[in-house]
Amino acid sequence: MRTLLLSLGLCFACLSLLQGQIITYPPNMYADSMHAPFYHGIASGDPLPDAVIIWTRITPTNTELGDTLTVSWEMALDDQFNSPVIAGEYPTDSTSDFTVKIDVTGLDPGQTYYYRFWDESGNYSVTGRTKTVPITGVDSLKFAVASCSHIFHGYFNAYRAIAARENLNAVIHLGDFIYNNDGNNAPIRIPDPPPTSVNNTSSKNDWRARHAYYRVDPDFRLMLQSHPLIVVWDNHDIHNSNYTPAMEVWLEWVPVRENPNDWKRLYRKIQYGDLVDLFMLDIRPYKDIDTLGNGQFSFLGNDQYNWFTQELLNSTAQWKVVGNQKNFAHISVEGIGQLIGIEDSVYSTSTWDGYPLARKRLIDFIDQNSIDNILMLSGDAHIAIVTEVTSNPFDSTAYIPETGEGSVAVEFLPTSITSQNLDERGLPLFLEDYITDLVKAVNVHQRHLNLVRHGYGTIDVYRDSVEAHVWFLDQTEVVPIDSQEHEGPFVLLDGDNHWKRNPTPTASYDLLPPNTSVSLLYPNPVSPSLPSQLDITSSESRTLTMSVQDLAGRTVLPSSTHRIPAGHSRLSVDASGLASGLYWLKLRGDGLRVGRWLVK
Repeated sequence: MRTLLLSLGLCFACLSLLQGQIITYPPNMYADSMHAPFYHGIASGDPLPDAVIIWTRITPTNTELGDTLTVSWEMALDDQFNSPVIAGEYPTDSTSDFTVKIDVTGLDPGQTYYYRFWDESGNYSVTGRTKTVPITGVDSLKFAVASCSHIFHGYFNAYRAIAARENLNAVIHLGDFIYNNDGNNAPIRIPDPPPTSVNNTSSKNDWRARHAYYRVDPDFRLMLQSHPLIVVWDNHDIHNSNYTPAMEVWLEWVPVRENPNDWKRLYRKIQYGDLVDLFMLDIRPYKDIDTLGNGQFSFLGNDQYNWFTQELLNSTAQWKVVGNQKNFAHISVEGIGQLIGIEDSVYSTSTWDGYPLARKRLIDFIDQNSIDNILMLSGDAHIAIVTEVTSNPFDSTAYIPETGEGSVAVEFLPTSITSQNLDERGLPLFLEDYITDLVKAVNVHQRHLNLVRHGYGTIDVYRDSVEAHVWFLDQTEVVPIDSQEHEGPFVLLDGDNHWKRNPTPTASYDLLPPNTSVSLLYPNPVSPSLPSQLDITSSESRTLTMSVQDLAGRTVLPSSTHRIPAGHSRLSVDASGLASGLYWLKLRGDGLRVGRWLVK
């Protein structure tokens, strides 16, 4: 172990000297020296039914800095590469910072693949896992949702938790993938010497160094190698502007598919069969170009707005999921802003709240064309908000908060990975709670709000519904992923266009056919000597599947199928073999969907 640590330290020095200085890193930061010269790990992204981007960077030695290096790669159906699928070679040099970015085509839809790289001396990268987009028989999908990962504001425990999740179709990242500033407004893990900001006067090598610094975090690398990424940039990625060097470097280091006709265009659509059309919007380069009738800027620009609205109009997918950098629904801080250092009457004018006419135009388009089942995923705000979208949430003739009537879409914003929010302002706990209550009282269209915690979100998409969860982990130190806590589920039913109201906390997940009921799980917490049970009353016989997952989404009890007769039935859950903790039991089939927390 001492030899390994010494090797890691020498690797740090080597990598830092390439950037012109030796850096002392905070805890839990180290390059992937076990797979040198692929110190910065690997990644995949922008999956299609027949293609996916794979990425790595090879670190040259001093004698190779001016050379072209050839990197080999391969993809297989198994992580031992006994079932190879495709392989190739890729030349790279200093003009692209020795990054390797390959659009692998000719793949099968809905398939999990494994991939790796190696250099001319036979040194291999770590093995990655990715997944193409399914096109037929798509009845369920699972995504993680993330944004705002400031490396100086905390540890990436949330990324490690995302990496551990099973069966994710992709990680949707909504911007601020990296941060250009020095993090001194909420410093938690700062290197020595302290970081400096990069901006629109910095060189490409300065921006490359910032991307390289992020890849020294093992949890960041682990997330990137575990699932395909679908990502857009935001202000901290490219310093608040269309700064060409920053944008070019971001495209070098991030596994996105570049548009051959316009290299700056990131807005795009990915179709997951007929279940989901995933739209990734790109506000950053377009928000202050075109104007609307009153001279106010369009937030999307005319070309993107026309593309997006036409795609929405033509979409035949069950669900329209919209990845959006900025929070969409109105967030009023009227009379509250001074408590949290905000001078305006809205949470931020750099979001859709700063472009109200552009937002109203889009909401009116959705409403007038009766487009159902739109779920907006948003980032940037660093807080967790579950909101309903309406043109005016304070007009009681157009929107009814008690029922959700009048909402045309919903929004899910699952906080930041680490970036500061109210919790980093040093306020006492009672004042944090007080401010949260005030914001919720003012914003009647918000179904849930958390101003103080950090983490990520998940969405499970089914034919009849979408289930959203927020997952929180401490970011001030390295913590195990089983310490994550949870808010949800928040349920959107087919055709409702508003979040499901919760009669009781335990019933928020349930979707039951007529004349059907499912009891609470009992005993719960689980008895050491008795199995827990669910009582089911049904007007007809049904086939149901039961499964139990841990907080990382891993199946911990084998799925079981049960045929229940009409009338009263009882299902038993033997949790005696589980470790102590919190688990999620799912029961579904024949139009029934039930979820229960299980405590061991």
